[in-house]
Amino acid sequence: MGNVAILPYSVGGNGRYRPRGVADWFFDRMVSEGTLGAVFFDGSVKSKDDFDALLSGSTVASYAGYYGGGLSFFFWLDRFEHRTAYIHFGAAKAENYRNAIKIGEAVISHVFQRSSGAIDMLIARIPTRNKQAIRCVELFGGHRCGTLPFGVWLDDEKRMGPAEIMYFTRR
Repeated sequence: MGNVAILPYSVGGNGRYRPRGVADWFFDRMVSEGTLGAVFFDGSVKSKDDFDALLSGSTVASYAGYYGGGLSFFFWLDRFEHRTAYIHFGAAKAENYRNAIKIGEAVISHVFQRSSGAIDMLIARIPTRNKQAIRCVELFGGHRCGTLPFGVWLDDEKRMGPAEIMYFTRR
């Protein structure tokens, strides 16, 4: 898909692993851009070690993404069950605005093509307050299934909050 390149970071602990510095750099970028709390709204990642542990977990398939030659996003899949998986995104702020559709379409296409038919649906759970993320997911082909009134933990508010359930299906 054009200038988008997607490389495995760590896939289920199977040895495909990118250098730790890649995740550290991206973590620092999320912190400097103020997006860490939006991506990890549940408070599960607060340090570089947390981020690396998440991306290299044995039940996670994680990928680093490059747009125009530079690292601009990560995405990871987890909760693999019955031909579905949950998908999570973290993108550099500038990429969220300018190239979201191109990047998002490339990510979804990559997952469905590389899964060799093992994944038929991807699910995303996004806090309802994150209108920009919801709109981006819709722009690159995601469908809104509905709202769960207590769908996510909002760590900054120390409470459960509503979440939009979004999905993608194999075309």
